[in-house]
Amino acid sequence: MGKCINHPDKETDFICMKHNIYLCEKCLICRDPETYCKFRESCQIWFIRKYPEMWNDE
Repeated sequence: MGKCINHPDKETDFICMKHNIYLCEKCLICRDPETYCKFRESCQIWFIRKYPEMWNDE
């Protein structure tokens, strides 16, 4: 776990492996969606934004 780059008071498990930063649920967005990322296929952040219907339990 780490602290969100935008909200240092929030602990989070979501990490951008490309930029090596943590993001909380409010901040989950790929910072470079158009730029190549070797971690893309295993990136939780990219997957959650690309397939939000699979992320929500509702």
